[in-house]
Amino acid sequence: MIDGVSFIRDCYPVVNNSNDQVRYRDLYHPDILWCPPNLPDKRGIDIVAFAYGLKDFHIYVEVIELEGVNSIDMSYVTGLVKVDTFKKDGKEQIDSLVLRGSWLIVEHEGRLCIRYQVWNQK
Repeated sequence: MIDGVSFIRDCYPVVNNSNDQVRYRDLYHPDILWCPPNLPDKRGIDIVAFAYGLKDFHIYVEVIELEGVNSIDMSYVTGLVKVDTFKKDGKEQIDSLVLRGSWLIVEHEGRLCIRYQVWNQK
């Protein structure tokens, strides 16, 4: 049974808050469909990692609430996440958002990863 809620709760904020492109890449399936708010969708880990690396700010992610449906080979998770953005020096906050995230978590090559990620601004 894949426990996607635990995966998102325990891994997603830690990796995002590291602002590390390599760690961020490791969250995702090679054929990820990545749908950020107010930006074009991206498909494929190379494109997603490149886009993540281009951001000109740091982020801090805090999970507010999650719920999910688990099965043997996948887990669907949805929840609210607070995202604070900061200038790269970390000294000045740019924005604070609450987003609704939806994730499909699967196992790929022996590890859990995000296959689909869709964001909606609340």
